[in-house]
Amino acid sequence: MARRDPRARYLASAPPAFQESFGQIAALVHQTFPSAEEVFAYRMPGWKMRRRLRKEDGLLVGTIDPRYVWLLVAARSRGLTVHLWNPADPGCLQRNVPILKEAGLTVLRGCLQHTRKQPFPIAPLRTVLREVRRTSRL
Repeated sequence: MARRDPRARYLASAPPAFQESFGQIAALVHQTFPSAEEVFAYRMPGWKMRRRLRKEDGLLVGTIDPRYVWLLVAARSRGLTVHLWNPADPGCLQRNVPILKEAGLTVLRGCLQHTRKQPFPIAPLRTVLREVRRTSRL
């Protein structure tokens, strides 16, 4: 059997509900960010989208490369977690709390949690990703 990359192994071993939701999120990411690069980082599959830095951005310090917006998805015991790291606009999720909570998502700093009780709500994530595209110079 050929060795597969860690991303493929992760997705193959994930529960069917996660795989279905991940497929929907993947379609949304590729629709919103056609140049998104598939990654496996921090033991999670996802994407990174290159952003254009400007002089006025100054020096951005942190553990995440500020040249990229990262969207990583994790299968957790109680459901799915979507991590969004956007150095250009770290408050994006917080500004969208009402629509995210209304859709049944739990909003934490930098991530969304969804339980497996119902299908993952794509519409509010679409709203957030469109805002990310607009504010992050992607």
